[in-house]
Amino acid sequence: VMLSTVWHDPYSAGEDDAVYFQPVRARVGEALADGRWPMANPYEATGTALMGDPQTAVMYPVTWLFAVTDSKTAYTLSILLAFALAGIGTFLYLQRLKLVPTAALFGALAFAYGGFMVGHRVHLGMIHTAAFLPWGLWCLEGLRRRRAAPAALWLVAILYLAITSGHWPALVHMTLVWGVY
Repeated sequence: VMLSTVWHDPYSAGEDDAVYFQPVRARVGEALADGRWPMANPYEATGTALMGDPQTAVMYPVTWLFAVTDSKTAYTLSILLAFALAGIGTFLYLQRLKLVPTAALFGALAFAYGGFMVGHRVHLGMIHTAAFLPWGLWCLEGLRRRRAAPAALWLVAILYLAITSGHWPALVHMTLVWGVY
């Protein structure tokens, strides 16, 4: 219900999503669709770097949706995917902690659709980065339970996705949580 407007108008908040994230991801998608690396954005200021700006998330696979579909669809799918990743990751982590399925589902819904994720819906990189928090915890719990090799491989993949998803301050906080855990 909270995200129902995303289906009809993914820029309905009219904030950073409409003035920054969608346009910059669209530039990245255009460049990738043309078969070139998105090095610069000539439409902002007097030209700005795209590859050098982590918020463009050029190396994040979800951003590549902008190269294969129209911008509105790609942006909608990006938002919905972030919430799905957050919820599924939290559910799996809580299941690994041996919570009953009802409690794990409640925790997953609370994280995925709680104040942080919904409040930052307009900050695409932030919600994508934050969505990997429970996945990292799931991996670390796997390491604690002596499933070292698969958990370590998954953790490398999760770390790559978190690094490339576009919000380094959230990444720093998340890796601090993982380190303390």
